[in-house]
Amino acid sequence: MNLKRIARALKKMQVFDEITLSEEQIKNKFDEIKNRKPSDRELDRYAPCIFSLVKKTVKDRLKIETHYEQLLCAMAMHMGYVAEMKSGEGKTLSAVYTAVLNSLAGKVFIVTVNDYLAKRDCLGMKDVYDVFGISCTYNQESIEDKSAVYAADVIYTSSSELIFDYLRARLRSENFDYMDLAIIDEIDFVLIDNARSNFTVSEGKTETKYLKEYAIAREISRQLRLHEVEGPLSESLCLKTDAHCLFSHYDHSIVVTDRGLELLEKIFGTENFVSDFPLLYKALLDTLEAELFQQRGRDYIVRGNRIVLINQENGRLMPRCSREEGLQLALELKEGVLSDVLPKGGITMSYQVFFSKFRKLTGMSATVTQAEREFSEIFNLPVVVIPTHAEDIRVRHPDRIFRTKKEKYKALLRKASVLHAKRQPVLIVAGSEEESSAVYHMLSRNGIKASLLNAQNTEKEETLVKSAGTAGAVTVSTNLAGRGTDIILDREALQRGGLFVICLNRYDSRRIDEQVAGRAGRQGQPGECQFYLSLEDFIWRYASPKLLRSIKSVEDSSFYTPKFQAWMAKILDGLQNSIDEQMYEHRKMLYELDMIIDAQRTAALNIKEKFSSRRSIEEVLKKHLKEAISADVYAKIEAWGWDLTLNVLRNIAYYIIETEWAAYQDALIYTRDALLFQRLISSYRDLVINFLQQAAKMFEDFEKTVYNRIFSLYLSAETENISQGEKVYAD
Repeated sequence: MNLKRIARALKKMQVFDEITLSEEQIKNKFDEIKNRKPSDRELDRYAPCIFSLVKKTVKDRLKIETHYEQLLCAMAMHMGYVAEMKSGEGKTLSAVYTAVLNSLAGKVFIVTVNDYLAKRDCLGMKDVYDVFGISCTYNQESIEDKSAVYAADVIYTSSSELIFDYLRARLRSENFDYMDLAIIDEIDFVLIDNARSNFTVSEGKTETKYLKEYAIAREISRQLRLHEVEGPLSESLCLKTDAHCLFSHYDHSIVVTDRGLELLEKIFGTENFVSDFPLLYKALLDTLEAELFQQRGRDYIVRGNRIVLINQENGRLMPRCSREEGLQLALELKEGVLSDVLPKGGITMSYQVFFSKFRKLTGMSATVTQAEREFSEIFNLPVVVIPTHAEDIRVRHPDRIFRTKKEKYKALLRKASVLHAKRQPVLIVAGSEEESSAVYHMLSRNGIKASLLNAQNTEKEETLVKSAGTAGAVTVSTNLAGRGTDIILDREALQRGGLFVICLNRYDSRRIDEQVAGRAGRQGQPGECQFYLSLEDFIWRYASPKLLRSIKSVEDSSFYTPKFQAWMAKILDGLQNSIDEQMYEHRKMLYELDMIIDAQRTAALNIKEKFSSRRSIEEVLKKHLKEAISADVYAKIEAWGWDLTLNVLRNIAYYIIETEWAAYQDALIYTRDALLFQRLISSYRDLVINFLQQAAKMFEDFEKTVYNRIFSLYLSAETENISQGEKVYAD
């Protein structure tokens, strides 16, 4: 139904397609519409005309014939849909149509997954924008002065650089009035797969906080008796066990049991360890998280004496990101690479919160239908599937499931040898950096020359991805190969059957599986994909122990039959659906908690506005200060006059709010994390309501502290200091 609505809007293009115009006439027609200053709602009327102008320009300047499906995608994004468009179908060009149209009503950001793609796409499409007189540029981390970048009409940028620029502007209390339209390429990767990534900028550095507590927690953790639960944790399990701590990979949770709390209370001589040592308790949970769930080579690497995170969904390094402060410190202690400084007075924000600030948000990806509910409920974005231009002829072979990883790797070697002998290009996708290296060396030992692409050598990505489509090529990679870039097949490779993708793991989300499979058979080309799995793979930890024991007990004569293999594959489908549902609830909860924190920061910044006029200051004095203090303030105002008072109070308010917010934000995050650790005994909705109530009470205290400090400094200020240009708020 949605697709029919979009197609109807496109049908009106036929009238304009018959008109032949020169580039000068195209520019004049565009300017004529632009001078009318159309609003967002009025853009629909001009869409058929603008799209026709862009279509002709693309053909003349780029020598590219735009497919109907690309126009459907462009119109869908303009109309506020998230478009699912298969890999290799030309999403980059579709974004240009949407951008040109919407540049009539505001600034447009085309958001990519990295700086390389932002620069590549901008330079590749700039000729089109030039015809319309639309200024277009790309944003890069290496650019120091961003004023020219943000003066452009259309800006290509990586998602990370955009959010960092926004946070830096917020930190300097500068306006960032550019948030009109964001078109996000790989939108599911940015908003869903990176939902737990937090980005922080700071005004300086300070000595590491809480080092003593985390060092103690690390020592304590070694005295605890730990027990892994196969399946979800529950209160009944906590009551039955003799262990001090239970943990589960199934729901990524850790609980210190009553037996564990008794031990801690005995060690510290207290009757309530959690209440009396809240920071140490959080430090202990962070330490256990670092030890039990954070794996070197899979979740992070150590480079240059620092922790560098790995994005689990695409294998890329995230050198500018860190875990939340406590977990980051626990990881550094674990690896012995403790940094001597941490950010001071920073602002922290997630992608979900940041992109929700845009007036209009849209995007595209090859795999969004499985996240349709999430896009709808969290971002109010409907999803539409764009048909492929050419028939998809990729062959998806049935999964092969083995008992052990050793058996899986032996079968992989046999398959790779056969494919290599017939010179069909092969892409082997491993689940971790460690696995990719092990497979690469296994192939090399057996005479198969392969290329290796993982987080350690991403600088070679472009070269390796380009060569992966040549006949006879064997490429071993984590899941970073090909996201945003096409693997181009040479003629012989096409004749040999196209790219054969072998994936060695089922990912937690089926969307990631589809992205892996989508590396093969792009644009109607031949290609094949198959998953090689084992019962020792990580995903089976989500299965019930009873089910797994039952599967393992099956005789080989039945285990390897197509029927039983297909049944096990369906079990994995069910596990992934369960994980997806669980992770969706978790992401939604984090989003709502983070939105509460962001709303409070906005409210804190709005306090400055209460010092913009005589009337607003009088309201503050009446509402927030005691009568005696108000009398002293009025006496000083009478002596100084309102003009000087307004100037001084605005100056003080800016300083106090910024300094107090840094500590207050830490307190909010601590409160949020403490509640998250209690999620075993709290429903998702109860947890959010609990945090909202606690945060509201905390903000009342914060507001009271801010007002008292502002007027206290005002009363202590001297006119001599002001006349000499000294800061009246120096502590």
